[in-house]
Amino acid sequence: IRNSVLLISVVVSAFIFALAYIIAMQISRPIIQLKNAANLITKGKFRIIEQNQTEDEMGELIKAFNSMVTQLEQKNIEIVKERAMRIRSMI
Repeated sequence: IRNSVLLISVVVSAFIFALAYIIAMQISRPIIQLKNAANLITKGKFRIIEQNQTEDEMGELIKAFNSMVTQLEQKNIEIVKERAMRIRSMI
């Protein structure tokens, strides 16, 4: 009986560990995507994160991030155009 209980405990523990790992990866994957995209933005590379159609808090955060990226990219284009106009007016 001890060996059976021990075997069942090991199997259940392994199952719980695997389930916890899968859940942790599902939670951390979008956060890692956001971090990587933010790092690209600091280098001037504006990248929209593909949404996985979730309506939870993470989906809302990704929508807000994508909106921010679009606005930053538009502002960056405006600044570049304005700078070019100023340079041309100086010549």
